[in-house]
Amino acid sequence: AVFVPIKLQLYIRFIFSAIFPIRPLIINNYLWLSAKGHELNERYVEQVVMSTKHCRPKMVSPDVFSDDELRQINTPTLLLIADQEVIYNPESAVYRAIRLMPNIDIKIISDAGHGMSMDQPEIVNKCILNFLNK
Repeated sequence: AVFVPIKLQLYIRFIFSAIFPIRPLIINNYLWLSAKGHELNERYVEQVVMSTKHCRPKMVSPDVFSDDELRQINTPTLLLIADQEVIYNPESAVYRAIRLMPNIDIKIISDAGHGMSMDQPEIVNKCILNFLNK
């Protein structure tokens, strides 16, 4: 599940890529998900190209957590949000998490897109380790 609805653009892009699995289109989607200015990770791109060309993906549309579901989460929770997120509205997700979850620890990852663990691996890893070591 997710905090806020996924943007329609994600589904359109990925359906189009599944119908026309050509490398330039797949790379364009990869760049759209990444923070601007980051270099392509060729190994990852090749994995995505191969899986798009040779696999039959099943599109799963995640449900949006209800307010009641989020209020019931009392466990300390880390929410990492990329400052250049494109598949949902990051400000809305942060606002909703703060409003409904008392034990939320939110970190905004600068210069990162949806693939934040690839855009900023050291920062993401540090945030996770710091949270787990509390």
